[in-house]
Amino acid sequence: IDSHHSTMMNALQLFAVDSSLGRVDKAALPELSLMELLVEGITTPEKIIGPGMAQRSVYMWRGLYFDLHGMREIKWAAYGLEGSIHLQWIPLTVKSARFAYNRLSGSVDLTDLPESLVELNVFQNIFSGTVSLCHLPQGLQILDLGSNRFTGMTDFSMLPATLQRLTVSNTKLSGSIQERNGLLVEVQNSNVTLIS
Repeated sequence: IDSHHSTMMNALQLFAVDSSLGRVDKAALPELSLMELLVEGITTPEKIIGPGMAQRSVYMWRGLYFDLHGMREIKWAAYGLEGSIHLQWIPLTVKSARFAYNRLSGSVDLTDLPESLVELNVFQNIFSGTVSLCHLPQGLQILDLGSNRFTGMTDFSMLPATLQRLTVSNTKLSGSIQERNGLLVEVQNSNVTLIS
């Protein structure tokens, strides 16, 4: 991102800060700004934005799908993406975000995802660190964290009632999940146990 654009992004970010909370109001930022913040840590942005990052309109980015209400899907599975991704900047209208089969790394913040999100798939990357599942969107149906380097004790007690599939297989996450009707849980090769 060129320096002029970075200066403009900083001004937008300052403008969108809710002074009473000290937080950025994502609803006040345009989709392009949110997407640029989302991919800021990706070291191979040309795979989604295009050569030379010349594509300034999000409508020109690869793997994005829209309807009359805005962006609905991000499908960047197997795009050869490397670096980190800032999931808290997923636009507020997105229902499905798929980042599987890449080489994305670093930690993931699942505490500030858009409430519209129904599916999040980060399967088979090289994400690491702990994962907080205590503030997931209440309409989330599919969460796939499998085949990453996540570690540590995880609190599974606050999963959304709408969740239909949870994958934590091939991670080093630990904890216990209460089984319930309508929830498929994949825990193979992890330290997570299912409680009947």
